[in-house]
Amino acid sequence: MRLISLLLSVSCLFAACRTPSPPRPMPELDASALVSAMLARADAAAGLRAHARISIDAPGLDVSRPQRLAVERPDSLRVEILGLFHQIAAVLVVRDGHYQLWESGTKEVQQGRVTSALLWRVARVALTPEEAVDLMLGSPGLVPWLDLGPARWQGDRFVVERLGGGGILVERLRFDADGRLRGFERFASTGELVWSATFDDHRPLMGGDGAMRSFAHTVRLRFPLEEARVDVEYGEVQLDPELSPSLFELAPARRREDGAAPN
Repeated sequence: MRLISLLLSVSCLFAACRTPSPPRPMPELDASALVSAMLARADAAAGLRAHARISIDAPGLDVSRPQRLAVERPDSLRVEILGLFHQIAAVLVVRDGHYQLWESGTKEVQQGRVTSALLWRVARVALTPEEAVDLMLGSPGLVPWLDLGPARWQGDRFVVERLGGGGILVERLRFDADGRLRGFERFASTGELVWSATFDDHRPLMGGDGAMRSFAHTVRLRFPLEEARVDVEYGEVQLDPELSPSLFELAPARRREDGAAPN
């Protein structure tokens, strides 16, 4: 017993004297270069086709469904919501400021001009179609004329702020040590957070130009003013495919006796 006590005392002494490892220094990142790369990214990825599970938790809607997506900058969007047996339950298409919506059980296609509230009305997503397309491509559209504000490390994230007139915070970007975008926040002129996005599960993906890119397969959106949240988890993703304009147009609005989904 005395020998055991002695060994324990020596062990504790060595543990107390051990010098903790210094924290790993964070790399030096260039805030201006990161923002410039973000502004240029719209030309790098113009569109995609994908299968994804989209979960929405918002006032009046709580749903998680597999969906087929096709998007093309600046504002072309096709969303097919799939049912229990992967049949099409609803289709929304947007292009050139117009939308069409077909829902299972109806015999007519709704259509009209796009408003800023369209996606909130049909899907409880408080974004414009242009903002939604950018986010689905993993690259939120930045306001080009903002000034570069403070940039600093916060934990393992390099935080860059972008300011409007009078030094008002408009955008906040969060990058990881590899320079990949991991978070984005958009603020109102009153200082309130309008919406935020996080980008995780980055995987290499080949673009239409044959170059490999890091693409976030999980996107989480938060809308604090509307108390809503949207999570997008990608399965299959194809970047920069050939997308026909007809993909973003349904059959002309008319009565359909069979109730089938329009093309």
